[in-house]
Amino acid sequence: MTWLKSEYTRTEVLRYRPRYLEDLSKLVGRRVSANELLPVDQTRTLSGENLNVVPKIDTYFDPGFADSHHFQKLLNILVQLNSNPVAIWIRHTIGIGALVVPSLKFVIHSQAFHIEGEVAAYVTIDRKNRMRVDNDVDDRNECVQLQGIEWTNAIDLYSGEMIKAESEASWRSH
Repeated sequence: MTWLKSEYTRTEVLRYRPRYLEDLSKLVGRRVSANELLPVDQTRTLSGENLNVVPKIDTYFDPGFADSHHFQKLLNILVQLNSNPVAIWIRHTIGIGALVVPSLKFVIHSQAFHIEGEVAAYVTIDRKNRMRVDNDVDDRNECVQLQGIEWTNAIDLYSGEMIKAESEASWRSH
């Protein structure tokens, strides 16, 4: 597909890909319209290609993690590390336009498993960090991939919080 150069072209593309807006709507829990999307040229600048040279970490969790309070704790850490708005990336974003939300907390991450392609990525608008939520190859686990100088530290911070919470619970039970 050639790069889209006008809103008219985007409208035409959306006519053939109506599920794109439906999938974005699932992820944010409200109806999304085409006029909320970034222009394609702006979307391309947020693609996160510069992130390919920075560290990334894949962490696998049991099914249902993206719906859990533990995942909310991880999101809180990510937002503390970089609170910039995020662009949502799903299948066909590069040719239609990204939706930007104020933070990761404005996304229903468990819906990533119920959209076309069953994967969603989120890139901070400063293009320093990316999170990808996906099923692993055999669909037995949920994978959270973090990339960027700030967000790759989140798993260590999250693990530290979980260990602290477990030790406090253990201490209270004695």
